[in-house]
Amino acid sequence: MQILASSDISHVVVTHLHHLIALSIGAHRHAAATALSSVKSARLQAIKSDLVANFANPSLTVEQIAARHGVTARYVHKLFEREATTYTQFILRLRLECANRMLRDQRIITRSITSIAYDVGLSDLSYFNRAFRRHYNATPSYLRKQAAKARSE
Repeated sequence: MQILASSDISHVVVTHLHHLIALSIGAHRHAAATALSSVKSARLQAIKSDLVANFANPSLTVEQIAARHGVTARYVHKLFEREATTYTQFILRLRLECANRMLRDQRIITRSITSIAYDVGLSDLSYFNRAFRRHYNATPSYLRKQAAKARSE
């Protein structure tokens, strides 16, 4: 399993197993709370890994992610709230970061911005442009021009 290959994930799994063992032999209330927190952290990490692998799917919904992980959509939202973000913000950030890399990639400098927006899962070009500008304080076309300028130098 490639997901477990990550040292961060492996650490979360090992810690989670230690907490579950402690609970099973009658650990006190603090250990129970720690174990529950560990379960939530592991579940959020698994959901984030799933999103990283599938963020470009424009029809990906929180309900689909929740079903794949055997939880409710509300629970997914609560997991993200623990990190002071939302499911929507997390997936939008993944999409914008990928678009940013693609806009700067010299190998695909001739691809249209619209095509890149669609490739990262954003089908509304106006929304893509607004979100990109808000996140990077620059328009996609400006970054594209900068990349083209760097290419010619």
